Amino acid sequence: MPKLINIKEKNFSILGQGSQLKGTFKLNGNTLIKSSIEGDIIMDDKTTLTLSPSAVFSGTIQSSSILIQGSFDGVLTATSKIIIFPTAILKGEINGKDIVIHPGATINADIHTIE
Repeated sequence: MPKLINIKEKNFSILGQGSQLKGTFKLNGNTLIKSSIEGDIIMDDKTTLTLSPSAVFSGTIQSSSILIQGSFDGVLTATSKIIIFPTAILKGEINGKDIVIHPGATINADIHTIE
């Protein structure tokens, strides 16, 4: 019999499609955003934040790693990597140690690599 996944042992968040959130959020564990958010997100170290294709974000994000497939407007800072997918639409400022931009992404931003 296959081993069952114990959800109590997992550390992740999902903000569902159709939700509209405003405020400052401090999140722990890998997080998937499918919603519309206006505000600030501060992620715990060594976690990944994913903005899905349906995500619309306006504000600031600080995380270790960030995967962007949706819409972002603001200031983005990653201490590890940022991956921008072809479906992404970005405006603002992007700061990251390693930045990967896939062809097809729409970007109107100041981009800086950091040590």
